[in-house]
Amino acid sequence: MTFNTKWLLASAEQAQRLKGKGIWGLGDKDEDTEIERQHAAVSEIIANYLPDLLCLQEVINREAADRLIRTLKQGGLDYELAFMESRESYLEQDVAFLINKNSGVFSEIKVRYPKDPLNPSKCLILTCKMHGVDTAFVGLHLKSVPTKESSVELREKQADAVVAELIALDQSGYETFVLGDFNDWDPSVPDADGSPEATPVSNVMRKIKDYKTGGDRELMNIMRFIKPVSQRFTFDYHGSETALDHILIPTAFGGKITEAVIPKEVGEDASDHLPVLIRLGIGLETEVYLTPDPISEVPIVDRMEIGNNHNELVAPSSGLLRIVSLVPNPEGKDSGREQLTIQNTSDRDVSLRGWSLMDSAKHRLNLAGTLPAKSKKVIVLKAEEMPLNNDGDTIKLLNQGAEVQQVRYSSGQAGSGVRLLVR
Repeated sequence: MTFNTKWLLASAEQAQRLKGKGIWGLGDKDEDTEIERQHAAVSEIIANYLPDLLCLQEVINREAADRLIRTLKQGGLDYELAFMESRESYLEQDVAFLINKNSGVFSEIKVRYPKDPLNPSKCLILTCKMHGVDTAFVGLHLKSVPTKESSVELREKQADAVVAELIALDQSGYETFVLGDFNDWDPSVPDADGSPEATPVSNVMRKIKDYKTGGDRELMNIMRFIKPVSQRFTFDYHGSETALDHILIPTAFGGKITEAVIPKEVGEDASDHLPVLIRLGIGLETEVYLTPDPISEVPIVDRMEIGNNHNELVAPSSGLLRIVSLVPNPEGKDSGREQLTIQNTSDRDVSLRGWSLMDSAKHRLNLAGTLPAKSKKVIVLKAEEMPLNNDGDTIKLLNQGAEVQQVRYSSGQAGSGVRLLVR
């Protein structure tokens, strides 16, 4: 699993020190209760999926990593920390590996920095034996802002340094995985946003996946195993539900994937990113493998015919906010995975205090926080809060109790895995 934990701190003092540098994005982490809440939320996600190996980004120094290990321990989970503080001295964001001590999968674990003295500054390389095979994991957090010219230039340099590491590891006989926050799109694997705004402007993914010139790609993106395409998003980048966090695996392991998922039940307490998880069917008595989509896949068209209905709903809004999409019937288990997306259509940030959602059964969900201008917010609905009915429902967006928008869908439109678009 890979997971960007968005400023996972150890203490309020850390937050004050970082804010003293002029660093933004720390939110309201001035109180230890907020920090404790985040550690508990991250631990809950880990407990729900129990990955054998976990790569975290934006862990702030060893103190935060140690605190997470203690929180996991309190919940009965025994994870080993493989850690070195990154060479990013200003932001102090680190990459950390956590290994499940009870898995019995890994041995001879070592970590080191990349050999390049500068790039990537937030990167950690773990070497080990996985089921007795020499294996390496390159955990990274590449330069942010996917489309900014200077960021693209730096990410290209970071990718070149990663390629050098991959070549050296390959020559030493390692099977190598690359995982983390790439802050970039994969041009050959469509994600939930097929718009031109979510199109890569760098060669980062191509370079890393095809690190040996000539021949086929050495690495493949596990996003290809996540279906439907509408589920392929890990971050809301300026209103775009898109995939910037990835796990790249050796192509030889492509036939060993038994599970690939982006858990959607991640709340704001944990992070603004979603984790990515895979399971490999190595050493299993019964192995049922997934089949990846071809890399020539065409992005889905959001308007899909469903019987005599389609998945585009018409529901104008009279306010600054509007509901733009619903997923009432996700593939598989519904509970804790249904989604609703709201958008701030205005040119200013909007406080969500006083805003709420209500279904036809009068279940009400109060919203909180702030929605930046022109951005979207994905809300994962818990069954006990406001479930979206598969046999049709009416969802109202309310401001101070007054109706701003009403969205109605039918059972015929709530197809499995279908995202209903609202205009």
